[in-house]
This record gives sequence, structure tokens and C-alpha cells, in this order.
Amino acid sequence: MFCNTYGISLRGHTIFWAVDQFVQSWVTNLSNADLQVHLTNRINSAVNHFKGTFRHWDVNNEMLHGNFFGNRLGNWVNPWMFQHARLQDTNVTLFVNDYNVVAGNETDAYKQQILSLIASNAWYVPTMPTSGANTPITAQRVSSRSPPSAKTQW
Repeated sequence: MFCNTYGISLRGHTIFWAVDQFVQSWVTNLSNADLQVHLTNRINSAVNHFKGTFRHWDVNNEMLHGNFFGNRLGNWVNPWMFQHARLQDTNVTLFVNDYNVVAGNETDAYKQQILSLIASNAWYVPTMPTSGANTPITAQRVSSRSPPSAKTQW
């Protein structure tokens, strides 16, 4: 309420964390089938709960430094996370967030990651990086076609 009253934008950080050591143990102990259910439930719950409150979401944090969900379920899951979050809130700006992108000379790897997300799903294109230590690139909707449903992905 305070932020809304004073026009302060809020950003959700983060729906998921890609680095193994930051994934909760109860999540790592789930079967792959239960993990898929958890991913859907987490996105549905978090994004819908803050719909209209958060203007931005970091979707799957630090994908340059880990790939827990991709290693467990397959790399289809990374673009799917963005698709499914977008389905829950079409007005929120989705971010790919990482560190050492500029200062750590990981700009090329970050660019390749963004291009890979785009190639696997034409639903998003990168825009100019925002300012800040992590220098995220936003992922914006570029077409009106609906992304595949979670059922067709699984």
C-alpha cells in the first residue's frame, strides 16, 4: 500500500532460482512429475497473487550460473517458465536476471542465452538492458498468438 500510494514500482525477485545450491531441498527431492506440478503451481500462485502489484518479475534467476530445472526436466522448461508467467499476467515485464554480465565478461554468454530463449520461443524479444548491477534484459511479448499450454509441453 505504501509503494502504491507513493508511486513506487515493485519488482518480484524471483519466481525460481536456477543455481542448484539455492533450490530448496524439498524441491530437489520431488519426482520429475511432481516438480512439473510444483513449477506450474508456483507460477500460478506467485504471479497471480501479485498481479497488478508487481510491474516486473525475475523469472528464473542466474541461468548463466545454474540450470537445475533444465537439467532435471529438459531445457524446454526455461522458455516455458516465461510463457506460463506471461499467461498469468500479460502486463508484467519479465526479466532474465544474472550477475557478472558486464563486469565479469559474461556479456557474450548472456547474449547467447537470450538468443537461445528467443530461438526456442518467438514469444519474447530482448529490449535494452536496464540499469543496475545485474544488468538484466527484459523479455517482452511480440505477438498475439498464444504460447503452447503446459499440457502440450509435458
